[in-house]
Amino acid sequence: MIAQADNKASELKNDVKKDAKPTGKPEKKSSIFKSFKLPFFKDKKKLQLAVAVALVAVVLIIYFSTLNFGGTQKNTAEAQSQTAEEYRDKVQRELESFLTGVKGAGKVKALVNFESSPELVIAYITNNNKTSNVGADGKLNENSQSSESPVILNQGGSQVPLVLKEIYPKVTGVIVAAEGANDTAVRLALLDAVRTYFHIDSSIVQVFPSEGKK
Repeated sequence: MIAQADNKASELKNDVKKDAKPTGKPEKKSSIFKSFKLPFFKDKKKLQLAVAVALVAVVLIIYFSTLNFGGTQKNTAEAQSQTAEEYRDKVQRELESFLTGVKGAGKVKALVNFESSPELVIAYITNNNKTSNVGADGKLNENSQSSESPVILNQGGSQVPLVLKEIYPKVTGVIVAAEGANDTAVRLALLDAVRTYFHIDSSIVQVFPSEGKK
């Protein structure tokens, strides 16, 4: 009877050992995670600073990405600037109207050549973007980038760039055909008028009589 009781007691102890779960592994696991913690984040103030800097950087990036200085509408310098042909036609019409007032000139046609196209000088604004991030070593890194965009104005419901000045091209030659140019005095008057009108040398101006008046 005693022997049987001892055998049952030993079997019960073995069953308890089998059902028992080891407790060493979780302690080992927690020690591994502790070893991977960076010393920078042990300080709560530094951690809060890093989070605040990251949030500010995100807000700045979103803010500057929503700005529209240049836009994609028809608001560029090229859209507002006159083409070479448009500018030449305008100047020629104005010159013809002016020369028609010369006594005895009659009907006048003019051809003006330019060295280049008119150029617009646009106002630009410089945009400075700054971003900050915390490196793996716990140091705060700051990066800055700058870009230029045209200053845009709202005129009559459309967006146009702010023009500081317009550079007019140099005149390289003028040809005038006038009905009254058969008269030497009229021809010289027209030549002098063109020279004064453009502030150019008379050597690049030619005046010819045209058909219609002899």
